[in-house]
Amino acid sequence: MAYELVSIDSERVLTLEQYEALADASPDVEWLANITNAKTRILTAAPIQYAIDLARFMVETTRRFVRFAITRKKTVGGPIEIAAITKHEGFKWVQRKRFFSAE
Repeated sequence: MAYELVSIDSERVLTLEQYEALADASPDVEWLANITNAKTRILTAAPIQYAIDLARFMVETTRRFVRFAITRKKTVGGPIEIAAITKHEGFKWVQRKRFFSAE
């Protein structure tokens, strides 16, 4: 089922069916709706694990798209490396390719 992002005016009231359908929305649709809505943009914060998962998903999707694109150059590929930078932990590798054995 496809969901579209809508801004909800203060006068709009959801029906029971619309309210129950909100539970079926995927987290990425909900998160994107929050950051694109001017009323909730300042309150938006995602957990670091969600941001890591979203980054991984976006890179994997791009890699798969480029793999099957006929007229585009293969500009994405190889192992995916992901790092997180947080205020408290600083720079931290989450997923990194290995050049040598782990021994």
